[in-house]
Amino acid sequence: MAASKKLLDSVLSRRLIEAGFSTDEPVIHTEHNSDLTFSEFQQALFERTYSKPCSVQVALDGDTKFHLVPELIEAIYMPQIIGQDEPVEEALGYWDHPSWYIRGHILRGVPGELQDYVVHLYLEMEPQDQERMVYIKAQLIPAASKISTDKVLYEMRANSS
Repeated sequence: MAASKKLLDSVLSRRLIEAGFSTDEPVIHTEHNSDLTFSEFQQALFERTYSKPCSVQVALDGDTKFHLVPELIEAIYMPQIIGQDEPVEEALGYWDHPSWYIRGHILRGVPGELQDYVVHLYLEMEPQDQERMVYIKAQLIPAASKISTDKVLYEMRANSS
């Protein structure tokens, strides 16, 4: 994959971090040029079971291909702003149709494909056809770095009176 580095605009960057993207790994941008549709991700999420996961084949470039098992799909409504670095508070409104955040993991055991990664995807959709993607922003995080074993959650219990 030929790489060139550039900063994401601040609004999109903030939205991706809020959704779950990590600041420790690069974000891969790819123009979408396959027949992959958003419905395939929905179908893979809602028709799977633990013992029979459904996956979607994702190709970021000629070398980076994997079968993604979606775990979460979330709509992200982006603000309409005049300049890319203007604060969201000054947005003219929000686009009618969402972009999509998808978190999942790579299906294990597929020969020749990546293994043991958590995947974050951001799908920018075609305004006239909400099934078609304009581009994908992807982040692959080694699964070993997913959970910190030295930190523990705590819970607070509501007073029951």
